[in-house]
Amino acid sequence: MAVLGDRAVAGLLSALAEAPDFQAAASFLVAQLVEITTAPRACMLRLDPSQDGVSIVATSGFASEPGPLTISVSDLSSPLVISALALVPIHGTAALAQRAFAGMKEWYILPLGQPRYRGAPEAMSAERATETIGSPTVEIMATATRRAGVSPSSVILVEGPITGSDLYEAMDLLLLASPIVARVASLG
Repeated sequence: MAVLGDRAVAGLLSALAEAPDFQAAASFLVAQLVEITTAPRACMLRLDPSQDGVSIVATSGFASEPGPLTISVSDLSSPLVISALALVPIHGTAALAQRAFAGMKEWYILPLGQPRYRGAPEAMSAERATETIGSPTVEIMATATRRAGVSPSSVILVEGPITGSDLYEAMDLLLLASPIVARVASLG
């Protein structure tokens, strides 16, 4: 994997902003993340407009499309839901409960936030997320402080293993891309 330079990041962010719709932006971002991390596959799950669940909106690298999948936000046993609601990255080494992701032996869940708006879902605290996980094979990764004024939006599930430098580069990219993806989503 080549390190992304400033121009490459600017080009990627520009391409996201110029995407014709959310689906195109999400697919492009997932494909770029797979390239950056050299992951075998990845997918984006987005909090639905009714804020009842997270659903697959884009995939890359899957032999066959996982099909429609929605996980209820009340399912706090799911690391995907916890990461989405708490805006914290999670690393796991056990199979996820959803059949579409059963073959993933190691995975990372990377959250995307969106600017806070009236009626936006409240973010779960990182402390509550840590207490809720309760599994020795799933851990919340240490990160910088969460941005102020951000609410839950989406997560990207990436199959591992991923080297440390590639992972942190991907997380930095998502921090920059999150508001752009949220804006594109609000337009469509």
